[in-house]
Formats: sequence, C-alpha cells, structure tokens
Amino acid sequence: MRRIVSVRETLARIKWFVRRRPGEQDFEAELASHLELAIEENLAKGMTAEEARRQALLQLGGLDSAREFHRYARGLPAVDRLLGNLGFALRGMRRDMGFTTLAVGILAVGIGANTAVFSMLNGVLLSTLPYQQPARLYLVREALQVGNRLYHPALDNGGNFLMWQRHCHAFSGMAALEPINANLDLEREAEQVHGLRVSAGLFSLLGIPPQLGREFVSSEDERGRDHEVILTHELWRSRFHSDPNIVGKSIRLSGYAHNVVGVLPANFYFPRFDQLSGEAFAGWNSPIEYFVPLALAPWEREPAAGNLENFVVIARLKPNIGVAQAAAELDAIGADISRHDRRAAGGVLLRGELAPLKTTVVAAARKILWMLMATTTLVLMIVCVNLGGLLLARTLKRAHEVAVRKALGATHWTLLAQFFIEGLLLVAEGGVLGVLLAWATVRVIIVRAPLSIPRVQSVCIDEHVLVFSVVISLLAGLIFSLLPALGVSRLEPGEALKSTAATTTAARRTSRLRDLLAGSEVALCTVLLITALLLIESLNRVLADNRWLESERVLALDLLVPYNKYGTRDKQRQLEDKLLQRIEELPEVSVAGLTNALPLKGSMWSETLDFEEIHKAEQDEPVANWRFVSPGYFRAIGLPLLRGRVFAAGDEGKKVAVVSQGIAKSIESSRDPLGLHLRWQQDNTSYSVVGVVTDARTDADQQAPLTVYLPYWAQTPTQLSLVIRTGGDARAVAAEVRTTVRQLDNEIAIPHLSTLDDVVSAAVAPRRFVAWLGTVFAAFATLLAAVGLYGILSIAVTQRMNEFGIRLALGAARKNVVCLVI
Repeated sequence: MRRIVSVRETLARIKWFVRRRPGEQDFEAELASHLELAIEENLAKGMTAEEARRQALLQLGGLDSAREFHRYARGLPAVDRLLGNLGFALRGMRRDMGFTTLAVGILAVGIGANTAVFSMLNGVLLSTLPYQQPARLYLVREALQVGNRLYHPALDNGGNFLMWQRHCHAFSGMAALEPINANLDLEREAEQVHGLRVSAGLFSLLGIPPQLGREFVSSEDERGRDHEVILTHELWRSRFHSDPNIVGKSIRLSGYAHNVVGVLPANFYFPRFDQLSGEAFAGWNSPIEYFVPLALAPWEREPAAGNLENFVVIARLKPNIGVAQAAAELDAIGADISRHDRRAAGGVLLRGELAPLKTTVVAAARKILWMLMATTTLVLMIVCVNLGGLLLARTLKRAHEVAVRKALGATHWTLLAQFFIEGLLLVAEGGVLGVLLAWATVRVIIVRAPLSIPRVQSVCIDEHVLVFSVVISLLAGLIFSLLPALGVSRLEPGEALKSTAATTTAARRTSRLRDLLAGSEVALCTVLLITALLLIESLNRVLADNRWLESERVLALDLLVPYNKYGTRDKQRQLEDKLLQRIEELPEVSVAGLTNALPLKGSMWSETLDFEEIHKAEQDEPVANWRFVSPGYFRAIGLPLLRGRVFAAGDEGKKVAVVSQGIAKSIESSRDPLGLHLRWQQDNTSYSVVGVVTDARTDADQQAPLTVYLPYWAQTPTQLSLVIRTGGDARAVAAEVRTTVRQLDNEIAIPHLSTLDDVVSAAVAPRRFVAWLGTVFAAFATLLAAVGLYGILSIAVTQRMNEFGIRLALGAARKNVVCLVI
C-alpha cells in the first residue's frame, strides 16, 4: 500500500529540495563521520585498515546507495527523475546538433504557419467586434414576399427605417446609414474622401463615444441643419495634423462648409459599406473617413415595399428580447406599410429580417480563412509525420541503448517519458522560433491581404494566439515523439540488440511504421499540391474571363463633381464635354469616355428590365444594372460590339440604348433585341435598343449581370469614372491628365490614377491572395516532405547495405541495385 505523505512532510521535502546543496553537504559530513566511526570500531577489533574500511562500507550498504536512499527519503524523487531526463535529453541534443537544428527548423515552419493563420482567424472571425455588447447588434433587412417567393434586396428604404424606428419596441436603438463621397477642400488642392450619412445616435448605439467633441443630435437629422461632420482619427491625424482645437472649426466638403463636432478615437473600427450590405457597389467599397448627418430628403422618407432602397440599418436588441419577437414586430410594421403602398395591389408584402452584425461583416472572409486554416493544419500534420520519421530513424540508432536500459531494469513507461521529454524540448525551441516567424509572417500577410478581408489591421499575436501556439506545440510534440518511441520501447532486449546488428534488416514492426510514415507524408503533400494547383487554375480562369477588357494602355480614374458648382444637369454636361474634349486633345490619347461605374468595381443603379414588346408580371421582371456612358466609352475600355452599333455624337437628344449579351440571350429566340424598346422607370421613357455588347462583370468572381447602357446625357451623375485609351504607356500620360483636370477646375479631387490592369488586379486580389498563400504552403509542404522522405528512406537503405553488398558479390549489376532502391 502506498504511504500517504503528510502536508508537513511535503513542505519539509520541498524545503530540503530548495536548499539542496547545503543539505547534501551536511549529509556528506554526517556520512563521512559514520564511516570513520565504523572504521575505528573495526580497527579496534583487530582488523587491518583495508579490511576495516571494507566492512564499514558493507555495514552502511555502500555510499552511493546511502546517498540515493537519503535523497529518496528527504527530497522529491519525481522532480529528480525529471531533471535527470532533461539533462540526458539536453546532452543528447548537443551531441546530435545536425538533427536538432533540422527538427527545430521544421517545427518552427509548421507552428509558425499555423500561428500566423490562426492569428488572422482569431482577429477577423473569432474575436468580437470592438463595440459595447456586440452580440446584441443586428442588421435589419427588408424581405419582399411575392406569393410564395421571398426576395432580399441588399439595402433598405429610408421611410421604412423611420417606421421601424418609431413603432418597433424590440430595439433599444436603431440607426440608418448610406455611403457618400466628397471632395475635401484643402489649402492648395482637393482630395477625395469617403464617408457615411448616418442617423443621430449611431455612436451611442455602438457604445463608442467620440474622443473629441460630441456625436450628432436629433435636430441635425433635419434637412438644412445637417452641415456637421465627425472625423475619423486617421483623417484628423493625416489631413489636420491632429489639431486638438479642430472641434468647432469649419471644413469644406464638395464646396459646402461643415462644422466639425467630433473626432473618433484611434481604435474606432467601422466596416466598409459593401461589407455591411453584403454586396459590392461601385464607389462604396472604401474605408470610412468621415460621418455626416443622415437628414433624409422628402422623397427618401416615404415608406414603400421595394422602392428607393439605399440604406443599411443597424439596431441593438433589447435585453430579454429574442430575435423571433423582434422579427414578428417588423413583420407587423411591414404589413401595415404594404397596405398603404401602391404596390400592395401586386401582392407584395414587406417583411423584416435580422442578421447578426458580425456574421454579415465577416461573411466574405469566412470561407477564405477557414480554407487557409485547413491548409496550414495539413502542413502541421506533415511536420508531425516528418519529424516522426526523422525521430524513428534516430531512435533506430538508439535501439542498442534502449535494449541496455531495459536490461538494467528500465520500465516501458520510463522509456516513453524519456522520449516525450526529448520531444518537448524540441517543441519548446521550435515553438519559440515559430512564434517569432509567425510575427514576421503576420506583418507580410497584413500588407498583402486584400481590402475584402475585414478588420485585418487588428490581427496580432495576442494571448489567445499564444495559447493556441502552446496547445498545438504540445500536441505536435506528443504525436511525433511518442510514435517512434512506441515502435522501439516495446521491443524485447534481445530483439532490439539483434535489430541493430549489421547483418540484419530492421524489425518488421519498425519497417511497417516507417512505411506508414512515408506513405502518409506523400499523401498529405499531394493533397496540398493539388489544392494549390486548383487555386492557381481558378485564378487563371477568372483572369481569362476578364480579358475582353483590353486593359493594356488604358488609364482609369474616378472623379467627383463638386455639388455646389455643378448642381444642374446642364452645368454637369458642360463640364463633362469640356473634360472629354481637352483629354482627347492630349497627344498620346486615342479616345476617352465617361461612365458612372467601371467594370469589376461593383453594381450601380439596379432597376427592373421592362421591354414594351415583352409583357411580364412586375414581380417576374429581371433586375439589370443601368450604366450611363459617353459615346467613346466602348472604344476606350475595349468592350467588344457584337451586333448593331454603339452611341454616336449625333444621337444626342435621341432615346437609344445598348444592352449586354446576357439580355439578348434572355429574350425569346424568335426576338431580335435590336429595335425593341426598354422603359426606364426614372423618367418613364422608352429607349430603343441599337446595339449588343459583350457581358461585363461587376465582380471578378461572379457571373456578369444583365446590363443596360444609356447615353450619359440621359442621367448625369456627380460621381464619374474617366476611361482613357492611350497610344503608349498609360502611366506616362497620367501627369498630363492630372494637370488638365486641375486646369479645368482645381476643386475636383483627383485620386490615385490607375491603369485598367490595376482595376483587374484589385478585383482578383482576394483570389490571388488565397492562391499565393496556398502555393507558399504547398511549397513548404513539398520541401518538408522531401526532407522527411530522405531521412526515412536513407535509414532504410543504410539498414540494407549488407544485403546490397551480398547481391553485388553474387553478381548483381550495380544499376539493378540502384533501380531496387528507387
């Protein structure tokens, strides 16, 4: 029966262990005193000096035995054994520095890759949004029920938001927002900035008060009293030099004076509008830099079931209120809106749905990050298998040592503990280097990560990431250190000694384990290589699907017309005509064109497609993107004409339209799209189709939407994109284009000029990012697998050297032996 150790005895043992050296010195002195007394007694009995010492040692049971018994009785035996195993393992690692360096390096790669990707997973998906009680924040979305079908517009109606805000009691707060871009007038130039119109109370809703000043009040949500602005910390720092007295000062946005009422804290985070809406909209996918009051216009305040959907609505659910109860209240309000809406006769019922804010924000990045995590997990498995094979090869060399230790009484568990401690030492070194490697890798990933990954700037190596790193390091150490140990520690001493003889091959059990490791390594590496090749092939196909753009020698830039100067359509037309004329007069410019949105930059102006000659129920009419372009746009961007013609200067005043190939295919086969008439809801006017052009994608990863092109004189938006085809290097013309625009109006902000190649590159950035990381991990996996296979197979060949020698001695050709190895 095991003796129960009292608390007093335990404390005494710990005290002795802490003061071990003085205690052992006292014991040595006491032991020497006992030995001298015993020798003197034996001498008194007439023994010789040699015999007296021998008998005294026999009486004491041997000095080493006495010391061991004393340590066991007074100290902490388990700690002594652990320290002994650690010392033995460290000496072994120093003796075999080549193996130690290789093992630690391989571990650092595997642990570093997993830690780096998990830091992204933690920062983007797992950690909560940096708001007060973020789990209670939801997006309120419209749903239009037509019969048994349910439609989900990406945005909400402003009047519906006001109805929800007044009559829905399930929420403690609700705010609406819409993107807005402006020209920030600086002293010598204007700069384009991206902001949001937001209703009062947004920052209280989020639980983030401004660092300076205040947030908007309800009276500033009224039209005409909305000339206030709140700046983000980054805009305040970069453009106003962190002026502590900025609150109360006036700045000019698109020509209008705005009073600065607040500055947000440096750690404030707000998603991009496309991440909130779940869809990419042209010009609405930039980081937010400022906020202005919502101040809904009269036409935006009318509730409707499916009309003027431009807003995103965020709400905070009250405590003890469930999502189902809130949705029921929204449905009741929606039913009342539908009864009073003109579309109610068409059977359209407005409903409300709730989606967690965080789920929506990270939706686009979720699949990418989990796929990367799965890839790095495979890399870590390869690392474990790799090191298992290397340790197996090293362990086979130690079979003689294992046999001797077992013959001297070492138990099976004692040997496993020794191997496990050696593995933990390797893991500790590899883990530390892996975390340092992960820190450097995270910096690179943040720089190369596309904008579609939200909250990427908050990714860091924090305590959660470090705990994850420790856990996977321990698991890796347990796996790769115990597998080979199990194969050797179970051998009987005779078998182990025989397996190390020069005339035998490896034990059958060890050979099977070695083959299993090698096969697993090849299988895992093959999976990663195939995955990387599929990612690269997918990227190539996306690039191939967008090659119609003829993006070489094409310059593209977004322009924002100042509202105060060009508030009427005639003034905007005069500006645009002058701009196109002066740009086309530049020597290197072949043709220039205007559009309200470039391809691959998101949707813009979605409306139903209504042909006068093709009658469909209103709910069955497809939705198309409506683009407004100048006659030179198609040539400038390189959009191929399939049938008919495009716009010409002589068409001004005529109601003509060009449609995409997808619209032409959607019409019955017996119909020729040319000559059909499209009705545009905005002016209730019919436009005659004169041409069909190739489909153009709004998102690189999605199929091209149905698109209608109208002449830019039909609707002149204030946000324009200028497309310029040059005869030479497009970037060389950029400076002249910038000068021309400045000479025309220096209040027009000119963002960074980019080529159409840059637009395509930005559109495929998420897919390129995944393909890049997948290729890097696959390359590392291949290198690790090659190292591991070399280690495993080299030891197998070494163990068969005598066999090969015998084959050669018996007449086997050298090439046959080489082929046998291969």
